[in-house]
Amino acid sequence: MLACAAVPARGGPVGAEMNLVGGVIVVDARLNGRGPYRFILDTGATETILTPATARDLGLRAGDLPAFPANATLDEMVVAGAQLSDLGVQVFDPPQARPLRLDQGLDYAGLLGYTVLSQCLLDIDYSKRRVRLRSVTDDPVAAERAWQDLLEESEARPVRIDMHRRLPHVSARINGRGPLRMILDTGSAEVVLLPASATRWGIKGMPLAGYRGVDWIAGASLDVGTRRKSGLPIVIYRPERGRVRGYDGILGTPFLRGFRVVISYRHNAMLLLAGG
Repeated sequence: MLACAAVPARGGPVGAEMNLVGGVIVVDARLNGRGPYRFILDTGATETILTPATARDLGLRAGDLPAFPANATLDEMVVAGAQLSDLGVQVFDPPQARPLRLDQGLDYAGLLGYTVLSQCLLDIDYSKRRVRLRSVTDDPVAAERAWQDLLEESEARPVRIDMHRRLPHVSARINGRGPLRMILDTGSAEVVLLPASATRWGIKGMPLAGYRGVDWIAGASLDVGTRRKSGLPIVIYRPERGRVRGYDGILGTPFLRGFRVVISYRHNAMLLLAGG
């Protein structure tokens, strides 16, 4: 069973420094007492994933299997102020992350996905470049108190999150059109609108030079709850994740950046707080 406990950082606040590499969040983690290993924090990942190279480096049994994906168990992960034990992971090289290795030179160890994030209150401050995970299983009273304190202090109302196959969705409007059902994806460097949804809502873009079948909007307005961002670049195309049905697009870093984003899977809710 997954256990998640808070770990105080020595000489500083609980949590971890984050980097933005290619527009996605990267944090360091220690695995089975070793590391640090670099992980992509990805609310759009339904599992927590290790690359085969990382599994072999840790001596996990999955590294000896002839085919991937495979299942393995981590004795311990320490990341962003949380300590997790007996954590089930999948072992394979996620194709959606490979451009970060090829184009950005990011030597990632895996993706930090739903199986970790759903067990903790996730607090991402883009302006301060800090990430914090607070247990909702090991210390539910403290986690609930932290969430209620944020609700009382915030002028923003929480945004409802709906779950579909472990993928969090929020309702949004682009240029006033919608509502659009969009995957909340910290692992996406883009805001994406599917072509069929663009057609349905009369949202038009311009062809993106050099990319066949891809349109883009140079300066769109995007509303989520009471929060709006204007002048956003949005691409219109069907990504590999298009095999997941029931959504209109992907809400990625260009919108989220600049906010402090607090996500509670326990409450199916998100807060978008003013950054800084």
